[in-house]
Amino acid sequence: MTNYFNLKTKVGMEILQLNGVSINILLDTIECKKNNAILIVKKLPKLIFEITETTLKVLPESEDTNCAFWGTQTRLLRSAIEGLTKPFQKTLVLSGMGYSVNIEKKN
Repeated sequence: MTNYFNLKTKVGMEILQLNGVSINILLDTIECKKNNAILIVKKLPKLIFEITETTLKVLPESEDTNCAFWGTQTRLLRSAIEGLTKPFQKTLVLSGMGYSVNIEKKN
């Protein structure tokens, strides 16, 4: 059994919560689906995926494997899951003197 905790990446060891997103691992891509929305993430080499009903974990194939993509793949999948579960939000910051803001219409 491989001891993944000896490897030096905190980002890669993160366990991702799926929050209702279904994950489909294909040959060279990973499909993330929720309702009618689909996001496709490129599958990076030399990684394996442990998927349960509620979590996703990305791991290197072995301790000997160069883990350069481990953290990157985890963050790409985390961003895709967040994009499917959280609504779009835009924040405007006004700083300085002489600015005033009034809300005319709220959707």
